[in-house]
Amino acid sequence: MRLLRYHASMAQPRKHLRRREVHLQPRFLTFSCIDRRPLLQNDRIKDLFAERLAACRSKYRFRLIAWVAMPEHAHLLLVPHPAVRGDVARILAGLKRPFATAVLERWRQLGWSELAALRDAHDRPVFWESGGGFDRNVRDAAEYSKTVSYINSNPVERGLVSRATDYRWSSASAYAGASDPIVPVDLLGYDAPWNWRDDVINL
Repeated sequence: MRLLRYHASMAQPRKHLRRREVHLQPRFLTFSCIDRRPLLQNDRIKDLFAERLAACRSKYRFRLIAWVAMPEHAHLLLVPHPAVRGDVARILAGLKRPFATAVLERWRQLGWSELAALRDAHDRPVFWESGGGFDRNVRDAAEYSKTVSYINSNPVERGLVSRATDYRWSSASAYAGASDPIVPVDLLGYDAPWNWRDDVINL
């Protein structure tokens, strides 16, 4: 399997924004593969990412509003459960770390020749770009709607599919009314009461 580096013209500029924690405010998250390589281009790997995302949604009880796994990055729009200590940082660690470990180990077993290039500054194998990625509070209904649309239409904008619902690894099909999306999502508006049935969860 040969991977090409993600072209620089397609990369999102790095932004350094001061974000204030706001209780029960939706968060738009983006995180990328190391060196923006298309490590998520394989369908089975995207399936594994979706499985891990669904497991994390169940474990950490966050409201998953929208998501997409692109070849070299992923987007999530979610609202953390108020009882989750460390909220987004804990959720991302629970999602990214086990997934990366499983994929890298599989590539090691297969003897993938390009695995040696996926190393950090300490010469350790890595899947994800270092740091927390892009993390933005979604502050109003207009931005909320725009973000959901952006996430679901991302594969179309990139030319991966002609219709958003043709792309399996996103929330687009759920918004189109699919009864069994690959990952369950919470189809709620920005002004919805972000209530949880469980007041306390044990993590």
